[in-house]
Amino acid sequence: VTSMNQMFRNCGNLQKVDFTNINATSVTNFSYMFDGCSNLSKNDNKIDISDVIVPSSSINMSYMFSRCGSFDGLNDELPALSNATSVNMSHMFDNCSSLVIYNLDLDTSKSTDMSYMFQNCNSSSNISTDNGNNKKGINIQNATDLRYIFNGCSNLKTIRLKGNGKSVENSIANDKVTNMFVGTGLQNLYIENIAFKNLSQTRNNSNEGGVYNILSSAKNSLINVGLYKITLTNVERFEYLFGFTDISSTSPSAFVNLKNVIFSDVDAPKLARLKGMFLNSPVESVTFEKFNAPKIWNFSWVFCGCSELSSVSIGSLGTPGSLTFETHTNDSKDFGGLFNNCSSLTSIDLSSINTNQTIKTNSMFNGCTSLTTIYVSDPDLHDGYGFHYNHISGVVSEKENMFLNCNNIRGGAGTTYTVQDISRAYVDRGTVRPGYFTDISDKLD
Repeated sequence: VTSMNQMFRNCGNLQKVDFTNINATSVTNFSYMFDGCSNLSKNDNKIDISDVIVPSSSINMSYMFSRCGSFDGLNDELPALSNATSVNMSHMFDNCSSLVIYNLDLDTSKSTDMSYMFQNCNSSSNISTDNGNNKKGINIQNATDLRYIFNGCSNLKTIRLKGNGKSVENSIANDKVTNMFVGTGLQNLYIENIAFKNLSQTRNNSNEGGVYNILSSAKNSLINVGLYKITLTNVERFEYLFGFTDISSTSPSAFVNLKNVIFSDVDAPKLARLKGMFLNSPVESVTFEKFNAPKIWNFSWVFCGCSELSSVSIGSLGTPGSLTFETHTNDSKDFGGLFNNCSSLTSIDLSSINTNQTIKTNSMFNGCTSLTTIYVSDPDLHDGYGFHYNHISGVVSEKENMFLNCNNIRGGAGTTYTVQDISRAYVDRGTVRPGYFTDISDKLD
């Protein structure tokens, strides 16, 4: 037997299946096998097809349990798929309205087509924990199509997607990660342990690109987003990723409920532009922890209008929950409007940003009315670090209003707010050289 295609299709009274004495070691096609078995796994009965040993070949499980309204996944035993070279799971549990995905014991690491896999599984609420560290989750390591995978899972609030390691490449394309969470009301999304080889960020002034495509179908409901141990091999831009796409507008970000974003142990070797990444976002906490992106040069307007953002640190010495960029290149850097109107910020740590070749600082801290302390590494004391602005052009518009309305700013030696321009972009040495910056070594003391 090589095919069980439609074997029990539309057997509406079937409740229990036991394959103990069935030899199915050559079966490669399970498509539609139980499609329309509306009472399957009902009344404490269960499916036991764990003795089905799939061959070392491509397996088709598309629509296998579709329209099985009573199938909940609890205590059911499904085939082991470790021998398979690839598995098509498209629509596999489509319209299984009783299925609790968290209960499934199913290996998806060989699955390629996962489109519509859990469509309309309305009973599922959680495929993770709230901190993204549970081992439960959906393995997408070999997925080539994730479109609409959770479409219509109206009660789904938390999802964790994982791979087999940040150095193990996945080849999914930008257009195969669209509409993943349509109709879910998803609040918490965690992605972990995977290298996205082909996802790219092609956005300029429009919402396009693989990373945005993953997030966008849940943009109205997402609260917490976490990427852990991720490699983004070909992503070059995060422009306006969570932000509104027009700097001149006061309109809010499309991610209207976003509060917390974590990037932890992320490699992005080609990432260069962060312009407007959180523009006008309601985000309160952003963490870039072990964020390896050595080519970033455009930091303009990243947090502009983030009035709820209360704690940001850009430095490897930052506290947990801080923002850390380790950028050691000497490329020209644009910091214009970086923290513009971040009115809740009280301190900022810039100590591990190499600001050599800085070309723009206009409105960098403009409107940070609660800001008291800015930490840097003094370039006079620390080789290559600290705030250098010797390459800023003579064009007034590229350096004006750097500290405008920073009425509570105080340098490390006590210098208080008197002027708003770049002339105070120094580590404070009192009357010898007044500035608004504080040497990071003073913080450690």
